[in-house]
Amino acid sequence: MTIAILRFSALGDVAMTVPVVWSMAHQNAEIKIVVITQSWLCDLYKDVAPNVKVHPCEPHGKHKGIRGMYRLAKELKAEGIDVVADLHDVLRTKILRNILRLMGCTIKSINKGHSARRALLSKTHQYKPAAILKGENTNREHPSTLRPQSERYAEVFRHLGLSFQIDFKSLHLPLLKNLPKKDNEEKWIGVAPMAAHASKNYPSERLIKLLYSLMEVQSLKLFFFGREPKVKSIVSELTASFPDKVFLASDLVHGLREELRLMLSLDTMLSMDSGNMHLASLVGLRVVSIWGATHPMMGFMGYRQKEDDCVQCAYACRPCTTYGSKPRCKAPYPCLENISEQEIQTKLLS
Repeated sequence: MTIAILRFSALGDVAMTVPVVWSMAHQNAEIKIVVITQSWLCDLYKDVAPNVKVHPCEPHGKHKGIRGMYRLAKELKAEGIDVVADLHDVLRTKILRNILRLMGCTIKSINKGHSARRALLSKTHQYKPAAILKGENTNREHPSTLRPQSERYAEVFRHLGLSFQIDFKSLHLPLLKNLPKKDNEEKWIGVAPMAAHASKNYPSERLIKLLYSLMEVQSLKLFFFGREPKVKSIVSELTASFPDKVFLASDLVHGLREELRLMLSLDTMLSMDSGNMHLASLVGLRVVSIWGATHPMMGFMGYRQKEDDCVQCAYACRPCTTYGSKPRCKAPYPCLENISEQEIQTKLLS
């Protein structure tokens, strides 16, 4: 059996597939696995297992449109693909898998749980604030916590007749050399201050205030992840006050592989509900995550991360969006504004 796994984007979603595919590959060494994802994400699968390879997809280049998907399908058939696991289930992958179906492949696709997610977002099915964080089911018409995304991915492979348990712990990567010197009693914290949507971003001025306070009470080095102008602006402001203590990861490393290797040297990561939370999870790094309009109960918490490390407000209106793109209210978001700097600081120093 040669399985094609389709998951083109986004960063966090592709990262969440790694623990599942790693576990399946190591427990089913007789099968061949080809992961199809975008070129810039291929490094996430480098050396995952001897029976796993990556086939780059260029949806904005040679694989664009229906003709491009047909071209990609022919490339995959040349690899000996006979089974397709669609972990993305979007228009592009539906076109591709249906072409491969006509070429004789067996197809299975992810159940995204749309109806359960809509129920959690519905105005008529709200939760008591205290019950949200305790995970209590206050409405019997739907569960209070949906299945983790990793389990939804695993379900696709089990429907193909594969038996395995998700037992991934961490990618085995070499430590980076040529990093700044780590002083005795010093703590290294990664900071990923940006997510794809504003409804998931803690206010930058509050974040700067928090980090100033942290630097005053603890010997730290901060490593910022992200290439957005706002990230560089935060780094510039903090560097002026704390030279040789604040670094931009992209100045030290190049590419996702080296970012993961840098994360191996960190003690903790501070992140929004974003791709960096999932990258950190791949190397077993503890993440203190900040949640606004989205919620861990939707199934997108980092792999093996602890709910106690999620910082959030117990508002009955949360979650009001699955991915952060269409929140119910407009900025400034009360669910973010009312998270105190002290609460985050306490989590980071615990």
